[in-house]
Amino acid sequence: RDFSFVKAPQNIFFIVFLVLAFISTLNQYFDFCFGYYVEFATKVFVLYFAIANLIKSRKQIIFFSSFLVAIGLILSLIGIYQYVHHIGVVYRDEGILRVSGLSEDPNLFAMALVTIIPVSIGLFFAVSNKLRKVIVLSIVFLLTVTTILTYSRAGFLQLSIVLFFSLGLRMLRKNKFLTLISALLVILMILPLVPEKYWHRMRTMTNFRDPAIGKRISGWTVGTEMIMENPIRGVGLGIFRYKYCQHALTSPDIPYKLPLDAHNTYIQTAAEIVIAG
Repeated sequence: RDFSFVKAPQNIFFIVFLVLAFISTLNQYFDFCFGYYVEFATKVFVLYFAIANLIKSRKQIIFFSSFLVAIGLILSLIGIYQYVHHIGVVYRDEGILRVSGLSEDPNLFAMALVTIIPVSIGLFFAVSNKLRKVIVLSIVFLLTVTTILTYSRAGFLQLSIVLFFSLGLRMLRKNKFLTLISALLVILMILPLVPEKYWHRMRTMTNFRDPAIGKRISGWTVGTEMIMENPIRGVGLGIFRYKYCQHALTSPDIPYKLPLDAHNTYIQTAAEIVIAG
């Protein structure tokens, strides 16, 4: 009974986004797109809209952030357990084991871990108790180490950007000394644990002959073509992979003739829902 909407622009963005997503389903693939939309919209409503409008006080934010950080700790321990017991995706040609946590894909696991890192860093600066700060900083350390154990190149890029915005920019504003000391501690603890094969794999991001890199470039190329060809309504929510196949099979310039995602949230969203989405 006491529910009320928060006066924030995010609610407007949320509603406009769902309207655009619904409009994108009004095509010849409506039966599939609408079913996908219902599931998609429900998740977004529960995971974003409800949380944004129910968690309002500083105390509630800290509690919810602590809950997310606790989930991050559990995920990290699962990943480390997998690494110790040689459970995961094995790349025999590179001689590496990639942990995948509760996901089938190490890249998705890395993304989940990295998403929690800025929340953990924010919580570190929000709590005043020294013991809590040590605990949260230790969890940031574990999240970072587990992200490295996924050997995800996308995870490496995400991790670098997240640490820059979460720590680097904070140094320019406030808590400069505490931020610097905390960052140096985490880095000094992590660097000795990074395997040499990890750096070798990260250097392959510029190897365009690598099939994984080639598939991403194909996804970006075809996705950009979809955006240009469907600027008003998009190709339809959830059917990027199908549309990619159509483009790839009719174009001799696209080497990968199999269902692919864009491997880029911005391109895939713009292609399915239009750029405004």
